[in-house]
Amino acid sequence: MQAQEDLLMIAVATSLLLILATTIFLFRHSLKWLLQRVIASATDHLRSSSQIDSLHASAYEISESQDVPDGWFTGAKVFSLERRAIFATTWLCITHISHFQRPGDYLTFNISDYPFFLIMGKDSILRGFHNVCRHRAYTVTRKPVGSSLVLGCRYHGWSYDTKGRLTKAPKFDDIPSFKREENNLYQIWVKTDNNGFIFVNFQGDWSVQDPDMTGLAQFANSAHISSISSMVEFWQAEGDFNWKLASLLFEASNDHPFVGYKPKASLLTRLFDVRYQQQATCQPSSISALRSIPGTNLWCMTVVEPLSATRSSLRRTLYSTTPTDKHCISRKLIDDVHNDFRADLQSLIQKQIDVTASTSSVELNTTMTPSQTRLLEQIEAHLKRERKAGTQIFPAAQSTADKDGNSSASGVAERRKISSPIPSTSHHPQPISQTIGSRTKPTLNSMPRPR
Repeated sequence: MQAQEDLLMIAVATSLLLILATTIFLFRHSLKWLLQRVIASATDHLRSSSQIDSLHASAYEISESQDVPDGWFTGAKVFSLERRAIFATTWLCITHISHFQRPGDYLTFNISDYPFFLIMGKDSILRGFHNVCRHRAYTVTRKPVGSSLVLGCRYHGWSYDTKGRLTKAPKFDDIPSFKREENNLYQIWVKTDNNGFIFVNFQGDWSVQDPDMTGLAQFANSAHISSISSMVEFWQAEGDFNWKLASLLFEASNDHPFVGYKPKASLLTRLFDVRYQQQATCQPSSISALRSIPGTNLWCMTVVEPLSATRSSLRRTLYSTTPTDKHCISRKLIDDVHNDFRADLQSLIQKQIDVTASTSSVELNTTMTPSQTRLLEQIEAHLKRERKAGTQIFPAAQSTADKDGNSSASGVAERRKISSPIPSTSHHPQPISQTIGSRTKPTLNSMPRPR
């Protein structure tokens, strides 16, 4: 009996020692992690005011030795080159699938004078089209956000369905030589990734490569974003600033807190709830940026739409990682995000004033950031191609075929004629349930023929 009691005491003592050792181990590591968070939080507090200024001067004080080229933020010729070399060839992350809940839902964009829209079809396929009627190049969708199964041009009454097919052409149907199937809307490349992020590409040929989504996938995983996220609210406004200044804003925002919102939570919740980790950031394309809001299940997407060399549109959308009624979200938090958006817009406008008034990059205190350098390299590579070809190259140009099968550039999509037309492509997304994570694949036809 005594031996059994001794063994029991030994077992109990051993268990207590193991529990104590485990507790000490967890406490030491949790305390270390907590101290790191406190120090980081204190540092961030010293670096920013309660109402953050997202366009920090530090974004311009970079160690790169290369100065900003003349006209980089103001030149019309530079902007024209950017249209051909960047916006016509690059995958642009512009929105999230949560905006398209039912057939006919659409969003309208204008990026570098490429007007286009995305629309959900009756077949649950998301498609993108140049927002240009094939008759007289009039706008098809006029609202930034809307829903309609029939898209009508108000100029002469031409109508299209959600697949971009011409369904009505008053005074033309009686003309024997007129063929509706040869006057469908021009489609653009569209890609939706596994987490619902939507990319577009205006390139008109078959050389389009898939975008690099490694960083985007990591961001979505850390912020718990998926295709079931829901849109809470969005804001959009135009201002006199060059779009590349917004790119610098995106880079500066990586090191600064988003808003001064401090959610109430217990110590244990802050220690173990992943929502209370530091904010995650990502710049999936040259015109867009993503940020999570620590302590919440919210995240936002900021997109700049270049309109000219010195004017752009800024759009910020607030999302929830889950289907959520926005009335359940703190009004203060929504107002904080809105105020931050307005502060960013004013900062960009002021920076453009400074850029215009400066006479040199030294006075501006601005040198090329890595992202700006990549843009410059892309422009120089395109210029090299144009010099070799002996003419300007418009990668976004769509081409048509005449009755003899000869291809010629159309003035609808690009508004210019190129010397060596690119074969026309029809971009056919697959059903979302099948293509999430894969690129929309086009088929080659003499004319764009959406399914």
